[in-house]
Amino acid sequence: MNAAALTGADVGMLLVIFVLLVVLIFFSAAEMGLSRMSRHKAQSLAMDGNRSGKSLLWLIEEPERWVNPLLLTVNICQTVQATLTGIVAGRLFGAAGVAIGVMLNVLVFFVLAEAVPKTYAVIYPERAAKFTARPVTALVKFPPVRWISRGLIGLTNVIVRGKGLEKGPFVNERELLGIVEAAAKAGAHALKIQTYTPDTMTIDLDEREFHISDSKSLWAGASLYELYGKAYTPWEWHRPIFDRARQLGIIAFSTPFDDTAVDFLESLDVPCYKIASFENTDLPLIRRVAATGKPLIISTGMATVAELDETVRAAREAGCKDLILLKCTSTYPATAANTNILTIPHLRELFGCEVGLSDHTMGVGVSVASVALGATVIEKHFTLNRADGGVDSAFSMEPAEMAQLVVETERAWQAL
Repeated sequence: MNAAALTGADVGMLLVIFVLLVVLIFFSAAEMGLSRMSRHKAQSLAMDGNRSGKSLLWLIEEPERWVNPLLLTVNICQTVQATLTGIVAGRLFGAAGVAIGVMLNVLVFFVLAEAVPKTYAVIYPERAAKFTARPVTALVKFPPVRWISRGLIGLTNVIVRGKGLEKGPFVNERELLGIVEAAAKAGAHALKIQTYTPDTMTIDLDEREFHISDSKSLWAGASLYELYGKAYTPWEWHRPIFDRARQLGIIAFSTPFDDTAVDFLESLDVPCYKIASFENTDLPLIRRVAATGKPLIISTGMATVAELDETVRAAREAGCKDLILLKCTSTYPATAANTNILTIPHLRELFGCEVGLSDHTMGVGVSVASVALGATVIEKHFTLNRADGGVDSAFSMEPAEMAQLVVETERAWQAL
C-alpha cells in the first residue's frame, strides 16, 4: 500500500468535509424533528411568542415548503462530502483509499450524520424542530434553493400526476359541510363564509407588498396569493353550504370583496351581507351591497371614526335600512388587552345602530363581556379541530367552545 503525506489541498478538503458533516447532522435532525412536530404544538409555540414558533408554524402548515429544499440540500452535501472523502482517502492510501473512503462514508457519516441526529429528533422532536426551524426557514426562502425546489416539485407532479402542483383550499367540500353541521349542533345562529378567488384579490407574486414579511404574523413568509388560495371557498361550494345551513335552521350568508361576488351571492338569494374590516373603506363596494336592500354587517377594524362615518353614510344613502357595526381588532389572534370593547356603547351612540363584536381572541371571556356592554352579534372563527391546521385555526373555536359561547352569552344577556 502506497501512502502519501497530507498536503495543503488535503487539509482544505478535510475542513470542508468536517463542515459538511456538521451541516448534515443539523439537517438530519431538522428533517426528523419537523416531520414529527404537530400543527397544534407549533400553533401553541407561535401564540406563546416563542422565537422559533412563527417559523415552525409556517413550515409545519405546508410541509412541501421545506421537504424538497431540505432533501435537495442534504443530497448535494452528501454528494460533495462523499466525493471529497474518496479523493482524500485515495491520495493518502493509494489503491486501498477507495475501500477506506467507502468505509468512512458508511460507518462515520451514516452514524454521525444520519442515525445519531435522527434518533435524537425522534426522542426530542420539539427540541430538534425549535432549534432548526429558523435556519431551515432561511434556507427555504433563499432564492436559488426556492427556484430549484419549485422546478423539482413541478417536475415531480408532472411525472406523478400528469399535471402541475395542485393548489386549492385547505379543506374539501365534504369537510366544509361537516363544519356547517357542527356549528349548527353547537347552537350557532348563523354561519358566514367569504366569497372571492385569489385572482379577484391579488396577483400571483411573492415579493414586496405581496409577500407577508411581518415576523409576528401567523402567515409570515407566505405570499398573499398563496394565503388566499388556501383560505378561499370555491364558488361552486356556496350553494351546497347555504342549502345545508337552511336545512339545519341557521342563517347562511357571506362577505363579498368585489361586484362579481355580490352578483353571484344575489343569484343565491343570500339574506344579508358582511363587509370585512379591510374593505370597510371601499365605498363603491359598500354602496353596491347596500343597494340590494338587505341587512348589512360591517367590521370596523383599522377604521377611524371619520372613516366609519363616511362608510355608514354611504351605506344608508345607498339604501341600507338595517345596519350592524362590529367592533373589531384586526390582529390574529388578538389579545384581551388590545380589544378595547368599551368602545361598543360609543359606536352605538355615534351611529344609531346595533353593535356587535368580531372577536379574534381565544376563549369566551371577551365575547361574554361585550354582551354586558350592549353587543348583539358575536362573530368567531370556527373549526372542527385546531390541530388539523388551516390559515385561521390558531384563533378559531372548536365545537365544544362554540357551544359554551352560545350558553354563556345567552346567560349574560338574560342577566342584564
